[in-house]
Amino acid sequence: MIRKLTAAKAIAAAIGAGGVVFNRGNANVASIAILVFAVLVFAIEILSMRERIFVAVINLLGLALTLTFASVMGNLKEPFDRFYMLVLIVSLFQLLSETVINFSKRWAIKGNVDHIINWSLHLILWIIFGWVQPDLIGAVGVFGAYCAILAVHWGIEATGPKPLKQD
Repeated sequence: MIRKLTAAKAIAAAIGAGGVVFNRGNANVASIAILVFAVLVFAIEILSMRERIFVAVINLLGLALTLTFASVMGNLKEPFDRFYMLVLIVSLFQLLSETVINFSKRWAIKGNVDHIINWSLHLILWIIFGWVQPDLIGAVGVFGAYCAILAVHWGIEATGPKPLKQD
């Protein structure tokens, strides 16, 4: 059985990866790719976290901040700065969301492995953009790889067996 919301996140990540991979380092196109990815993933996360209100609120804040920044990002002169800020916003809110999920699921239980992988990928992206600060080509490439890995991971998660429920 396919988990539809996870499959939708996989498609959103694939769209983000495709948009970044085929733009050849164009920061304007990469900004649109991260924006589409972010809006879709945040919206899907809000829908899928109805039973976890705090996680849904974090995703709602991430969506609101992403859309607010997107509406004023034309004020930044460099397209690379727009892309960079969008990645920092998205990765931070995805990281916060997965941190809350992992704390509520007690990190180390067997059925939580998918969320630990998600958390690790978001953390790696946030560290690379927040501290390492790669150049344009490296930044676009890292984000493209991140989206591609998430697309595969979420695709496998969507079509795999349901996670174990352990209370």
